[in-house]
Amino acid sequence: MVDNNMERENSMAILDSYKNFYEFGDDITQYCDSDRVLVMINHQSTADVPTLLAVLQNTMVNGCDVQMVTQGKATRHLEIDRLKEHLRNVFWERDRRWVILFPEGGFYYKRFESSQRYGRKNGFPYLEHVTLPRMGAVKAIMEEVGPRKEDEEGLIKTRSGSKLQLIKDTVGAIREKKYVKETRPPIKYVLDVTIAYPNGQPLSLATLCFGTRERCDIAVNYKMYNAEDVPFHDEEKLRDWMYNVYVEKDEIIRELVKGSKRTGPDAVPCPTWHPFQCPNGDCIPIKYLCDGSADCADEFDENRQMCTAATRPPVEETASFLKALLHAHGNDFLVKLFGPKAKDQLTGMGGIDQVAVSLSQSPTIESFGTEMKLTEEEVERMNMVLQSIISGVSGTSGGSSDLTPNEAADFRFFAQKLQETGFF
Repeated sequence: MVDNNMERENSMAILDSYKNFYEFGDDITQYCDSDRVLVMINHQSTADVPTLLAVLQNTMVNGCDVQMVTQGKATRHLEIDRLKEHLRNVFWERDRRWVILFPEGGFYYKRFESSQRYGRKNGFPYLEHVTLPRMGAVKAIMEEVGPRKEDEEGLIKTRSGSKLQLIKDTVGAIREKKYVKETRPPIKYVLDVTIAYPNGQPLSLATLCFGTRERCDIAVNYKMYNAEDVPFHDEEKLRDWMYNVYVEKDEIIRELVKGSKRTGPDAVPCPTWHPFQCPNGDCIPIKYLCDGSADCADEFDENRQMCTAATRPPVEETASFLKALLHAHGNDFLVKLFGPKAKDQLTGMGGIDQVAVSLSQSPTIESFGTEMKLTEEEVERMNMVLQSIISGVSGTSGGSSDLTPNEAADFRFFAQKLQETGFF
């Protein structure tokens, strides 16, 4: 267990000289003097705790204890029991006010892929900036120190009817450590805290200590719920309630990240775990490109031309290959493949670079012909030439190819790449 006074002072010393905080949402100061509160926070990095301690200093919330819950299916039930024991022996005994919890169960960058797979598989919300929360610790906390049932409250009233009986019951309850729980007020509110870092890139304890990131703004949103409205006695209802809370958190962060600057001379790149930037500025994982499910708002990550280009040789390599062929065999050499428009280094088709781009992103030979304004006969001839290159039959009298064996050999590797990706 760790008292947080020194940690708070260190956090403030670092953060005050390095960051600006923008707090919005519900006013939480009115709940901080005497009410007991369960605090739920999204977990992105090692900077989350110093950030939370820094913003809560104005609320004068004192006396935080730390209880780590080990992850893993094998020990999960044991950890929940340890958590309940900690609440009984420390939270009640020391008359603490706030319980701070990270329901996601780990850092965002470690869990977001498995969380999204789980959500897709089971029809749960698809979250981009937070992960689906786990409810075990929330349920345990609310059962142990949350709102009491009417029969528990009635027990205290019954005891007050007889002074002698009250003394006997009190002595027995103290021995069983029940008296503290029954006479002190339970958790009354659940506070949802959403931390959003600049441009969706979380800070870390190291960046805070060594100042390796530029001075920036951190947004913190508060939303307060009445604990009696949390359905912690029903696991399915509790799960749905928590998922809805995290859907709202995800939207808050999405809007804040969308407003971050990603263009112009001061642009900040996407984080390493979300390196692909959508046209609207959103960042998504590389694995989500061309996976059959749109993740960018405008579905750009599923753009057919882009997804085709991802399977083909880079445009620069294709352009270099075409230039090498022309250098080796003459400026009109590619007429044998593309037809009359390819004379004089592909001038009639827009030039080498334009042809390289079209070969890279055209899904089929027909779409390439449309983009290059080739006739049906020219497209059909091009298809026959490519087929003959693959089959090794060149220079035939049937007119399928005017390429010599050596010329066809130069083409073969590139033709194979086109065939493998469905071009013809």
